[in-house]
Amino acid sequence: MVEPPYWLTNKGVDQIQPDEYNKVRVEFMSILEEEELLAGRNTTKRGGLRLADVMNQAWEMGTFWYTLALSSPTGLFQLFYHHIQPRLISIHEEDPDNVMPYYWAQDVFQIISRKLSDKKEYDKQLRKAFDVSAIE
Repeated sequence: MVEPPYWLTNKGVDQIQPDEYNKVRVEFMSILEEEELLAGRNTTKRGGLRLADVMNQAWEMGTFWYTLALSSPTGLFQLFYHHIQPRLISIHEEDPDNVMPYYWAQDVFQIISRKLSDKKEYDKQLRKAFDVSAIE
């Protein structure tokens, strides 16, 4: 798990403010990208991903918060409630049956819709394959 360093703003993991952190992160990433370009000129070209690209993707996708929560048991709940849960569901629901689907994926309703559509198509193909009147 590779993400930008959490200590850039010199705050505890449960005190990080995304806007404040992002300003410093962007500056850090800019310097890292420059250093990678300089290092790339002095080494053979191997292709592949750059560290800066991986770190930027971790920030953009939100995996920064997941890995930070996993590495900080004391900050886990604050990170979850302030940075992870809002990416998945906009309201706090006490009933697990109403909230759990939101935690499967960020685009849970698109996935559910696609699965229902796939099921309809599958049922249609089954009916066609086992249609007795078509065999006679």
